[in-house]
Amino acid sequence: FAKNTSSITEEKGGIQWPNLQKSCKLMFTPKYSYTPNGLKIGPNSSAPHDNKALLQLYTTPADAYDVMTEPELLFLHCLYAVLDSNLGLIESNFVVGVYNFFVCLDTHWDDIVSTIRTGKLPKDFQISDEVREKLEGQFVPNVERAEELVLIRKQYDISDHAQSSTAATSSFARRIWPKLHTIMANETGSFHLCGQRLRERWVGNDITIFSPIYAATEGLIGVNTDMNGKTYVLSPKAMFFEFLPMDESNNDDDGSKNDDNNDSSEKPSENALFIEELEVGKEYEMIVTNLTGLYRYRFGDVIRCVGYHGESPIVEIAYRKGQFLNAQGERTSEETFYTSLSKTAEEDWNLDILDYSTVEYFLKQNGTDSCPCYTVYVELAEKNSNGNTPVLRPLTDVELNALDRQVGKANHLYEFFRSNGRLHRIEAVPVRPGTFEKLRKTMVNNLGTSPMQMKQPRVTRDPRLVCVLEEGAIDS
Repeated sequence: FAKNTSSITEEKGGIQWPNLQKSCKLMFTPKYSYTPNGLKIGPNSSAPHDNKALLQLYTTPADAYDVMTEPELLFLHCLYAVLDSNLGLIESNFVVGVYNFFVCLDTHWDDIVSTIRTGKLPKDFQISDEVREKLEGQFVPNVERAEELVLIRKQYDISDHAQSSTAATSSFARRIWPKLHTIMANETGSFHLCGQRLRERWVGNDITIFSPIYAATEGLIGVNTDMNGKTYVLSPKAMFFEFLPMDESNNDDDGSKNDDNNDSSEKPSENALFIEELEVGKEYEMIVTNLTGLYRYRFGDVIRCVGYHGESPIVEIAYRKGQFLNAQGERTSEETFYTSLSKTAEEDWNLDILDYSTVEYFLKQNGTDSCPCYTVYVELAEKNSNGNTPVLRPLTDVELNALDRQVGKANHLYEFFRSNGRLHRIEAVPVRPGTFEKLRKTMVNNLGTSPMQMKQPRVTRDPRLVCVLEEGAIDS
């Protein structure tokens, strides 16, 4: 399995039949905890032990999943994927997982190529001697593939060259895997920015990023019927759905709920609608009842109805209920804020946004200023630099005022509270490169977040994560 699986064909009646392609599925062995009565608690995502017979479909061998640490297993995913020049699919729950895969590939490129050449893992690779011996014993060195990869890197160094062309041969991913046809990962909602960066830097626009289903731990919600689409047809037989119009939903709470600690025990309004009652163009909070015991459960997703497929609504994910800013009752949603920030960066700052997260004023750890205002920590780069020229300066008053105006245009209540002094001007704080990668590692290593379910919070409320953002801030 470790040898490069080049495309093999058979002659049958003059027709060439290509062999089946393997996939790189970015799975990790979960860390489980248990209740006092012995019930297992952990992520409801595909895990390597779920069906070991299926592992032969993937590039990463079964023995690699004996590695329990995320950075080392991600390295192995990269290694075995790069070894297979015939790779057809890269799969992850969310597009951020694929982005982290390419970051790892870029960072450890020399070690990966060396391992392919020699069959020996790096000496400082942090795995047990037993696992190392098993993996190296099965690994077949491939000097020819290693030389091919050296040439690919030499011709197209992703660290130094901006990727502006969309031609099939332009992207780094296409050069490594000429037959890679799909990246299967959720790119909707808050993952859009990560998907955009993935395309710009590594995969171009000729490799489809496809999000096949809309699902959660609670169950299946919808199915994407368009390979290039970002909407879902709701699946009425999967769960029983109800929909709370957002004006009703907003009246039910004060906006203070944490996205990770949503109080679903509140009784939904009796004005909740059924699946056939949705109106195109309107937003709704979803309420689900399933067969495993959840009754009228408010799990926090807000959807927008964009049409109908037969009698079933077609929806797009608008934002998470807990992911909005609400300093004075103005309720600025994740979608509204991201749109304003993106427009400001494009039209007024002439800069690229690499990542961002907001913090509510009362959660800030540094300083004593408690004036109600939004603070956004943002990683920026010079325009069209492919993220390689970071912005290492504070933003000017002119730039901050531009963002403040854009948020006011998008949310008139914000503009009103700004005009009467109840809200102070927004703070936009550039952070050093690597800050959001440190945030991700803190979530995985310290907060117990599964790498397969890692979602970059757009509103950060955990004090430990707030500290990471503040430590990465560029001083004025």
